Amino acid sequence: MLRCKIIHEREFKGIMKKSLVLALILTLAAPAFGLGEARAEGFSITQWSARGMSLGNGLVGRADDPSAVAYNPAGITQLPGTQLMLGTVVERPSSKMSGEWTNMLSGTKQYTTTSIEQKTWVIPHFYVTHQMTDRAWLGVGIFSRAGLGNGYPDGWPGSSSLVDVRLQTLTINPNIAFKVTDRLSLAIGAEVTGADMELNLHTKVPSYGIDSHGTLKGQGYALSGNLALHYLINDQWRVGFTYRSRMDLKVTGTNRWSQQVPETVMRDSSLHGTIHLPDQFALGVNYRPNEKWNFEAGLTYFTWSAYKRLDIHLEGPVNDLLTDGTKQWHDYWGFNLSAEYKPLDWLALRLGYTYETSPINGGHADFIAPTNGRQYFTGGVGFMWENWTLDLGYAYIRVRDLSYRNTEATPYVFNGNSHSSHAHSMAASLSYKF
Repeated sequence: MLRCKIIHEREFKGIMKKSLVLALILTLAAPAFGLGEARAEGFSITQWSARGMSLGNGLVGRADDPSAVAYNPAGITQLPGTQLMLGTVVERPSSKMSGEWTNMLSGTKQYTTTSIEQKTWVIPHFYVTHQMTDRAWLGVGIFSRAGLGNGYPDGWPGSSSLVDVRLQTLTINPNIAFKVTDRLSLAIGAEVTGADMELNLHTKVPSYGIDSHGTLKGQGYALSGNLALHYLINDQWRVGFTYRSRMDLKVTGTNRWSQQVPETVMRDSSLHGTIHLPDQFALGVNYRPNEKWNFEAGLTYFTWSAYKRLDIHLEGPVNDLLTDGTKQWHDYWGFNLSAEYKPLDWLALRLGYTYETSPINGGHADFIAPTNGRQYFTGGVGFMWENWTLDLGYAYIRVRDLSYRNTEATPYVFNGNSHSSHAHSMAASLSYKF
């Protein structure tokens, strides 16, 4: 009997540790921490303006409005005087999780289908560009490079891993761009990113009398940089390239429990760690056969292989180093095509398409990113009058299903899949030329 008791206690403590590990993965390893859910694959966000979204992010070669600060800062040398842009992206995602849950302690099984909570997420953006001389420009952008928002009903079987999460980031990105020649422009910039996060979970182990709500909160910051190039091949062709460096997000925070369990990780404590976020590369080739039409093909690459595992140190009553949050993600590619047509001087019509591969390692899938690659079907309009421009964009995002095999969501093991995943995104940006 004593041996059985010891085994069960070890099993219980293991479950509690895994519960917190999963929670920390959800909260801290979400490299996104964006003001919402509008994002590319993984946790990356690339929808940085209404025009950019409506063109499937095809602004790396074009780079001819203030949002070029985010898409390709070298392109701001095409913008005379001083120009401003202010706007937001709004997204409403939908998804379901279906499969069999096995209780790790009792061995009982149940099959459920759970829908994520319907929420509307908002991501703002702001840009200003200024021509300092005939050869030098200054551009500043405030936007988000990554983000995540997700939530499930409090009573769903995976509540020990996640009930809901709110993760926010904001990047301030000043750039200097130079016209090296009349055709070649280069830019260099610095990035300062701040992050704020909160995650709620509900750990229930009735056989041990455990029914505790946990809240994890944290803040983080990262310093990084970017380089960009824009080249006018001739009157019809232009090409752009942008590189944004990896971010090492320094995180500090706390975890708090409504019911603490001695000698386990379910104790109030502080935490700290470093999360490594990916490098981003983007290439765009733009073709303008005449004044009314222009087309672009683009390629993006994200080094999500930087997201290998989670190493977070807990301080306080329980000192522990959590090192078993293995993710082993892959680098992923994105491809985009877009067309813009100006039938009138004051009107522009836009269409775009983006395809993204998946960075998820199926052997280590979790609930923060129930996705296996995405497709974006986008469109929008632009209205120009005097010094003002109003851009409106829409995107339908279709997400491929993701399979889960023996995924631990303590005290359960889950076998199933996420499905019926999609999102509707709308965006508006208002620009003014001084």
